[in-house]
Amino acid sequence: MTLGPDDRPVSGQGRRAFSLDEIRPDEVPVPQASPLPEPTPPDAIPIPIPITVARNGPTVRPEPSTGQPGPDGSADSAGLSAQVVELAGRFGSASAALVFAGSLVATGHRDSIQFLRADGLEEPSGVSTTASAGGWWVAVEMGLDLGRELVSTASGRLFVHADGWFRPDRGWGATPVTPVTPDGDRGSVPTSGLRPVSVVEVVRTAGLHPVAAGTSTEAVVLLPGALACEVIQRVLELGLSVSYRPVRLGPLFDALLSGPVLPGAAAGPFGGGRVATELRLSPASGEALPASLLAALDHDPFVLVCRTTGDGLLLQHAMASALPDPLLADLVDAGTWVLADGSFGCWRLVGLGEPSDGAALVRLADGYRLEPPDRTIPVPDTTLLRLDGRLDGQPVAIVPGRTSGVDIAAALLDDDDLASVPPLLEGHPLAEIAFVVRGRDRHLLLAPGGLLERLPIGEPLYRLGPGPLFLPVGYRTRPRLPESARQALFGVVDDVAVVALPDRAVAFDLRARQPVWTLWAGPGPDLDLQLPPETVAALAEVDAQVTPRPPEVVPVAAPTPTPQLPAGGVQRARELWKRLRNRVPAAPSAPRTWLDDALEAELADNFVGAAALHERNGDPLRAAHLYERAARQNGTRISP
Repeated sequence: MTLGPDDRPVSGQGRRAFSLDEIRPDEVPVPQASPLPEPTPPDAIPIPIPITVARNGPTVRPEPSTGQPGPDGSADSAGLSAQVVELAGRFGSASAALVFAGSLVATGHRDSIQFLRADGLEEPSGVSTTASAGGWWVAVEMGLDLGRELVSTASGRLFVHADGWFRPDRGWGATPVTPVTPDGDRGSVPTSGLRPVSVVEVVRTAGLHPVAAGTSTEAVVLLPGALACEVIQRVLELGLSVSYRPVRLGPLFDALLSGPVLPGAAAGPFGGGRVATELRLSPASGEALPASLLAALDHDPFVLVCRTTGDGLLLQHAMASALPDPLLADLVDAGTWVLADGSFGCWRLVGLGEPSDGAALVRLADGYRLEPPDRTIPVPDTTLLRLDGRLDGQPVAIVPGRTSGVDIAAALLDDDDLASVPPLLEGHPLAEIAFVVRGRDRHLLLAPGGLLERLPIGEPLYRLGPGPLFLPVGYRTRPRLPESARQALFGVVDDVAVVALPDRAVAFDLRARQPVWTLWAGPGPDLDLQLPPETVAALAEVDAQVTPRPPEVVPVAAPTPTPQLPAGGVQRARELWKRLRNRVPAAPSAPRTWLDDALEAELADNFVGAAALHERNGDPLRAAHLYERAARQNGTRISP
């Protein structure tokens, strides 16, 4: 052991000097008999020859090493960096082997990579290895120092090829030169015990692991056709572009590997190869897709959301392989590969036609046939003028239309939805401020400042105005009407809410609104008035003094009637105090509060006044929302 200048003991510091007698015999380096040769010029370094694997084991042709051990048993750093050897890393999992392979490609060693496996093969007779040859092996030709670093980073064990054996690397200095013997191989593995495997098999065995879902400008959704219209409707409401086409899904690894099919590859909602529908989503403005939409679709067990990688690879949303995406894309041979977890399996996707615009699948209104005009003359402003000189007005209809960016102001419920409100909103913040207006077969759920979220029940509504005029999300009027026309045609007044539907318009009396908690909160308990005995006696005496006695009427020749006892004073006192006390009513009432004022101000388009009420009463979220709506409405700076 050689001590550096900083390691030598300093006088007066109490440090003990080391001597060679204290070094164990196995640590003493063996000096070389020949002096160090001159460094090999860079032009003389031979070009690495790729490893080739035969049926009975890999045939390796080692290159001459440029780094030679010195007297202290180590090679100089320049020699190690230039020393190109044939080495292999052994890893305990297929994922670790793929991580190492990805590092090799990144450092420019792609051409000489070879995947090997040792399972199911016997060792040669007469040789006993102390280390198991199992696991996944990756053989490559590269510099020894870089190989040590990459293998250790992927949690593997490094082996160096020599004379038909992969010998464990000692981790420092030059490559081992001691020949392998049957009695002292120290964990060496014969190359005849390794068989080549394809990278596809390694990828299949490694599977996918969860990763953070990043931003995406394109996504592919695979789902049954019965769910396509509902998903497309929601995608169009968000202002996104969507196309669809039918595709055929077949198991992927059956044709790629000669071995058995991956267990579970035929599982999932698509079965063992069938036709499904592909939706391709992209933002119209070039921005990223909404992360909330992708997360919601990913939670549906019948929907598979994929991110695109190259032209022929689809990877499940928020999942990734240990092999980098560009290298996975290079493995695609034909069609499109779909890689997903065990719930969906892996598929080969083949398109069955050209993509079509998804807007054609949304629900359309009935009764709008294309017919030739009847005795009409077209004029430049596209108005239809009848020959008799009168304008023929177009009937107002509620038709599908883009309503991206609207706020959810209310929800239209039926009887089944109304029964689902108590378990949904009990304990929810909306239970504090929401109102419900009950009707015959339709009911209106609304809240001051809007619901601010899309509930899983009912039809979501947005307020078109003026006043309490609501339309379903995804619909508009045709033709488009000004505010005065909407008020005249739909009969909107301050205390009547109108919900315009494609087939009819329903109205609700807002004066009959009740807090939503009245749907699950019944009458309160009876109160037992506790009075001290002296108070009860005093009230009984007062009751006897102030209550006039009825005159006694004695009929002639009639027996004297028995005198009637006066009404009990204690009972009358209890009834009197029951009328005076603040008891809970039998049915919940709805006293007017600031929420009623805020709702009326909002329905009157006084967003600033409604926001001020919310702000004063500790509801900054709805106050900020209403201030924002006021700013969008006026387009100017608003001050309360």
